[in-house]
Amino acid sequence: MAMLNKILSVALLTISLGYATHTFAFGDVFKAIADAVVEGIAGPGDGNFPSPPQKERLINIVDQNSIKVGSKDRVISGTANYKLAIIKSVNVDEQINTYQKFVDWYLKLVKSYASNPDPITTEANTFISGNQYYEKAVGLLKPRFTSTVEAKNLKEAFEQGADYVAVVDIKLEFKPLGTPTGPLSISNTADISMLVIDKTLAAAPDILIQNTVINNYEGTRPDENFRKELAFLKAIRDKTLSEFETQLNKVIIAEADDPPVKGIRLELGNKVESAKPQPKAKQKTKKKN
Repeated sequence: MAMLNKILSVALLTISLGYATHTFAFGDVFKAIADAVVEGIAGPGDGNFPSPPQKERLINIVDQNSIKVGSKDRVISGTANYKLAIIKSVNVDEQINTYQKFVDWYLKLVKSYASNPDPITTEANTFISGNQYYEKAVGLLKPRFTSTVEAKNLKEAFEQGADYVAVVDIKLEFKPLGTPTGPLSISNTADISMLVIDKTLAAAPDILIQNTVINNYEGTRPDENFRKELAFLKAIRDKTLSEFETQLNKVIIAEADDPPVKGIRLELGNKVESAKPQPKAKQKTKKKN
């Protein structure tokens, strides 16, 4: 049995990821055997872990009927003077947890089939998890505000003293699209959305970045296949994050056009609560006799 497994493993070394159960020449009978071998190594599945259906992102955060929808491109300037609360949408953890099933499956394949798995695994672990993707997205947002906190809903956010709330939503998905005879084809999705809500419940700006890319390639050696697949995954993540940052640069401006005068406290809606500081009265000096 050990020898049979070894022979099958060698045959499977020409493929990887969702296609580790496929070969180019042996047909359905060999595929059935290969499926059993791969399942024993990486667990059940063919690399296809569909993204959960996207729910309305404001569920459990705020009553959507109370929100005042503004211009999607509303510009907020002077954010370096404001505190931000970041709220995960109801979708974020579901997306991360589902995607992690794919990540675990993938890394087991790397360990089993790559001739030198450690460098590939190390590279993958720098970016592949859904949580890393989410953290990179909010990492582009945080430095634009004087401070940030996390909250579960609007009430909690404003109780923590937040001036603005950012509801962040993501979607990640990997889909194998190829056939048992090749060529290999995979679809990668990496989406981000962010809705900003202020104390008046005005909801804007609203950023949505959606990217799905289909990559077709010929299977070669396992190590090369894994590196190609990681490059595809990283490329679409980088594309989405770059586009997200570009949109943030347009609508979330850390410095105000006119820096606030010291002593003036700015409120949402550009209200000024206190007047400009008055110059100190000159003290009279006694003349020396």
